[in-house]
Formats: sequence, C-alpha cells, structure tokens
Amino acid sequence: MNEELYTFDGSTDEPLKLAYFDIKGKAEGIRLALYHSKINFVDSRFPSRAVFTKQKESGVLPYGQVPLLILPEGFRLAQSTAIMRYVGKIGGLYPTDDPVAACKIDAAADQVSDMFAGVSVSLYQERFGFGFLNGRPADVAAVRKDLSETVLPRHLGDIEKSLKTDPGRVWLTGRSEPSIADFVLVPQLQKLMDGGVEGIDPDIFTGFPKVCRLIEAFNALPSVVEFTAERERRKAAK
Repeated sequence: MNEELYTFDGSTDEPLKLAYFDIKGKAEGIRLALYHSKINFVDSRFPSRAVFTKQKESGVLPYGQVPLLILPEGFRLAQSTAIMRYVGKIGGLYPTDDPVAACKIDAAADQVSDMFAGVSVSLYQERFGFGFLNGRPADVAAVRKDLSETVLPRHLGDIEKSLKTDPGRVWLTGRSEPSIADFVLVPQLQKLMDGGVEGIDPDIFTGFPKVCRLIEAFNALPSVVEFTAERERRKAAK
C-alpha cells in the first residue's frame, strides 16, 4: 500500500487508516473531512487493482468494497456515508446531541446518493446488474445524455432552491459551518464540473449560482486549500 501520514500539532491520538484506490473517488470527501477536523490519519492507497482484488478475495474488506476506515483497535468500518458520519461525530461535523439537526444532515447526504445513483450505475454497470450495457457505448451515451440534460439539473435545482431559503445561507443544512453533507456532496460536484464523467456536460451548473457559491466556499476552506497543497507538495517531493 502507498501510505501518507497526516498528523496535527497537539494531537497524540493514534491515526485512523483510510484505504482506497489512488484516485479521489468516494474517499476524497472523507480525506478532506479528516483533515478539516484535525484527526490524525493515514491515507492508504492500493498501488494496483491486483492488490485490491487480493484483499477483497481474502475477506478483509467488509462487503468487498472500499473506502475502508480502520480504527486503531483494528475495527473496520465500511460504506462511505457511514464512515463520513463516524468522522463527523468525532470531528464536530455531525451533531451528537441534536437529533433534528442530525436528521437534516442525513437527509441531505441521502439526497446526494439519489442524485448520483444513475451516474454510479453508468460507471459501474456490472455491480448494479446492468452488465448487459458492456459493449453498448451508444446506450451508455444515451443514459449519460439523459443524466446531463434532465436528471442532474433537476437535483441541482432542488439544491439551489434549498440554498435560496436564506440569502446568507452557504452550507447545505443551514449551519454556520459545513457538515458532513457538504463533504459528501461537493467533491462529487467538483468531479462533474471538471468534466470527470464522459457525457456529462460540465456546463450543467450554469443557472445554479447558489450551488456554484457552495462549491467555491467549500474549496476556499483553509483546510481544503491546505490539504490540497500539502498533497501536491508530497507528490512533487517523491
């Protein structure tokens, strides 16, 4: 595994270990949440697909999937939103004493899952029972076209509407600071904005200024800026 340790001044806690592929993917929001919350962690990345497959076949990966969060005592947490919720509880991005506020955050995070369900199916066809789309690029292109022109804009419109309820509102659930919902959503939106999914037009964000403001505010968080710069510095140093 290719591993990078991130620790913070004043913290003597044993680091958590986050295992994923050497891409941003579903682990990026978790990495950023850990760094934002100043939680010591190891960013552990599979050097190849073969290494991942070997671990999957060995049974050490719950549900055979990543991301995987390994606690110092050895307990293994699976599923990205569940991991994010755990990180949020120990790092202050998720309320532990306000069930209504927690429900609002859960609802926003679940909405992200709904929004990207079609994108996930189009990318990982066999996993979701759509293996028949393999070798049928025209059908996949038609799915992506509908996602780009209809499905994703509808969800972006819902987010835009929720952000417009308060002129000063920036974050998804109306908090004065981000919650795990923002860390779940924005990295995935950024991937679309960067043209990271073939057939999804990056210009779909035109007409959703509040959503664009959310993305800009998230990317301007000092922790996000610092983590991004530090990661690039370490890559350049290798």
